[in-house]
Amino acid sequence: PEVLNYMPCYCGCYEEDGHTSNTNCFVDSVKGDVANLDTMGFGWQVCVDIAREAKSEFEKGTDLRTIRENIDNKYKGGGIEPTPTPLPKA
Repeated sequence: PEVLNYMPCYCGCYEEDGHTSNTNCFVDSVKGDVANLDTMGFGWQVCVDIAREAKSEFEKGTDLRTIRENIDNKYKGGGIEPTPTPLPKA
């Protein structure tokens, strides 16, 4: 979540389910150390692609702002508004 909480999703899940980041496509809620999964994200390729790209870039040492900019640039303009995800701090 320290990465995906800052990555928007472009699958339309904000309008449908009120999601606020790519994390919500996979995790419905967290109580203590237990995460309840939201399987919606596993069925949408765009959700999986955003998560994989963000994880891969993070593991390479790319900063969160750059990852976010790359995700936004790649997926914007497809006719689906992104989730209202906060920007990572600089």
